[in-house]
Amino acid sequence: MSINAFSAPVSNANGIFSQNRYNTFQPLESLSNIQSSYSTEISSISQILSSLTNLNSAALPLTNTSTFSLASASLENPELGNAYAQSGANPGTSAITFSSLASKQTLTTASVTSADNSIGLGSPTALTFTFGSMINNQFTPDTARAPRSILIQSPDNSLNGVASRINNANIGLTASITGNAAGQSLLISGKSGAENAFSISVSGDPTMATLLSYTPGSLQGLMPLSQAGDASAKINNRTAISSNNTIINALPEVKLDLTATGQTTLTISDDSTQTKLAITNFITQYNAAQNILNTAFSSGALEGNSYVKSLASALANPFSKINTGLLNSIGLSMNPDGTLTLNSSQLNKALIANNKAIKLLFTSSNGQGIADQISALTYSNDSSSSSLNQISQGLAAALTGALDFETGLLGTLNNSYNWMYSQYSSLSQLLNNIASTVTFFSNSVTPQQPVPIHQKIL
Repeated sequence: MSINAFSAPVSNANGIFSQNRYNTFQPLESLSNIQSSYSTEISSISQILSSLTNLNSAALPLTNTSTFSLASASLENPELGNAYAQSGANPGTSAITFSSLASKQTLTTASVTSADNSIGLGSPTALTFTFGSMINNQFTPDTARAPRSILIQSPDNSLNGVASRINNANIGLTASITGNAAGQSLLISGKSGAENAFSISVSGDPTMATLLSYTPGSLQGLMPLSQAGDASAKINNRTAISSNNTIINALPEVKLDLTATGQTTLTISDDSTQTKLAITNFITQYNAAQNILNTAFSSGALEGNSYVKSLASALANPFSKINTGLLNSIGLSMNPDGTLTLNSSQLNKALIANNKAIKLLFTSSNGQGIADQISALTYSNDSSSSSLNQISQGLAAALTGALDFETGLLGTLNNSYNWMYSQYSSLSQLLNNIASTVTFFSNSVTPQQPVPIHQKIL
C-alpha cells in the first residue's frame, strides 16, 4: 500500500477542521457588526445631546433681562478706589469726592516688660465695655446696646490673660499683643464705623484700672491709636456714608469701593459688550447643533431619522417665525440648512440704537422670546425623559445584552472548538501512526527474486 494513501486523509482532516472552525465562529462576526452599529448610533445621539446641552447653556443668559441692561462705571483716578455699575444705572458723569475712609477704634496700653507679667494683686476686676457712636469727636453711648462686662482675676491678670478673656467673650472686640523696643503692649480694636466706638470702665484692682480704663477724649489709661469713623463720599453735592469702605447709596445701582481720599470723576456708560458676547455665543452654539443634526440626518447611523429632522426644524422654528427684515436689522439671516449668519457690525449698531427691542426679541414675560423657546426645547431634549435619551438608553441596554450574549456564545464556541481540536489531534495522530507503520513495513520486506531454470537443473 502506498504512503500517499494515508497522507490524503490527514490533509482532508485538516481541511475539515479548518472549515468547522470557521463555521463555529462565524456567528461572532455578525454579532460584532450588530454591536458596532449600536455603538455608532449611541455615539451619534450622544453628540447631538451634547450640542443641545451647550445650546441650552448659551440660551439661558439671554432669558435674563439683566443681560440686556448692563452698564460700566469707572473713576478718572483709579488710585482712589473702584466703581461698579449694576443693571439700571443711569449713564452720565459726576464729580465725586472721597472725604474719609472707614476706620475702627483701636486702643493701646502703655508698654510693659512682658505680656505674661502679673498686673496688680490679682483680685477680681470687672472690665465694662459701653458701646456708642463718635460724632464730631464726641462719644454718645447707644442705649439700645447693653454694656458688656468681663471678669479678670488671677491668673489672668496679665496682658496675655486680658487679651484671651476679651477674645473669648465674643462681644465684637479683638485683642492682641504687640511688641517694640520699649516692651509689649495690649491692643484692643472694635469694628469699623462711627457707631462702633466704645469706652472701658474698670472696677476692682486699682493698678488694672489705671492701665485699662478708657473714656473717649480722655488721656488717662488706654491711649487711642485711631477713632471709629465712617467712609464718606460726596457726589453732585450729595453725601453718602458707610461704616466700611464700600458705599452703595451714593447713586442708584452704583457701588463704590474706597481706597484713598481725594477728588475725581465718576463716569457711567452703556456697555453692550456682554450682551453682544452672549448673543454671539448663542448663535455659535445654535449653528453647531444644527450642523450636527444635519450631518446625522444625511449620513451615518441616524441617516433619514425622522426625529432628528423634526428636532432640527423645531430649533429653527423660533427664528423662522420672525419677520426677515426684523431679523436682518439685528444682523441675523437664516440659511437654507437652518443655520444662521451673524453680521457683528449690524448687531453692534442695533444694540446701541435699540437695546430694549433686542431684549424683547430674545426674552419676554410670556416665554415666547427666541432664547425662551430654545431654552425650553433644549432643556426638554436634554432631560432624562427625552426621546433621544430614551433611544440612547434603549440602545445601550441592547448593546449590553449583545455583549452578554457574546460572552456566553464565546464560551460555548470555545468549548466546541476545543472538542473539535481534540478530535482532530487524535485523528491526525492515528493517521500519522498508520502512515509510519506502512512506511516501516514497506522498507523492511524485500521481495524474492525468481531462480533461473538452468540453475534449478544443476
